[in-house]
Amino acid sequence: MVYPTLLAAIADVAHPSWRASSVGVHRLWRDLGYAIGALIAGITADALDLEAAIWLIAAVTFASGLVVAIRMRETLRRAAPAEAALGGRGRDGVHARWWPFGTRGAAFARAWPRRGVVAPWGNSCVAGTIDADRHAMKFLFILNAAPYGSEHTYNGLRLAGSLSKREGVELRVFLIGDAVSGAHRGQKVPSGYYNVATMLGALTHRACAIGVCGSCIDARGITDAELVEGAHRSSMEELTTWTLEADKVITF
Repeated sequence: MVYPTLLAAIADVAHPSWRASSVGVHRLWRDLGYAIGALIAGITADALDLEAAIWLIAAVTFASGLVVAIRMRETLRRAAPAEAALGGRGRDGVHARWWPFGTRGAAFARAWPRRGVVAPWGNSCVAGTIDADRHAMKFLFILNAAPYGSEHTYNGLRLAGSLSKREGVELRVFLIGDAVSGAHRGQKVPSGYYNVATMLGALTHRACAIGVCGSCIDARGITDAELVEGAHRSSMEELTTWTLEADKVITF
């Protein structure tokens, strides 16, 4: 039961971009323990006695558990009763999580450097307060359909707009194919009808990155200067990078 639990714990806290390597490193050191641990225990038993070897193993096991308790973050949020009154935030304004050593342990863990803290996600949309040591959920929306005639792009932007208001969310939108027409500024629609350019503008005002396929706008005679404010000419290379960095990719 311990073996799959440890692998699951590593995979749970590792970002998708380096999850495979983190599991591989875990396996490397864990499997080395079979050989190195046996040698150290044997040498200790020969030099001292068997009881000393057992105590050494216990001390190493306790130390490894202590490191995990301090450096590994709990992904399931559980606000403490005293912090619930603060809307789930602790005294320092950071959202509370459960830690085995209570508030002091959480504060120490926040200050302790760890690989689990990922770099900022560029100029993407970040809504609300995010845990200081827990990366936000990164969403990439890829919109393909024409802005009008069907409601695929409209509904995609509705969902993106709703997500951009949520806490702990980072958002990027990429327009490709016929969807690039939605980034053309100066759209005029009947009164009461949705305006895709306005919806994109609302996202850019929340600092969400809007990428527009460069070859697609060239094919439709749209220049870079005609794009809505905040949208930029993009490429398949940037879309590839965004896809690799995203936790979830949603297409419409």
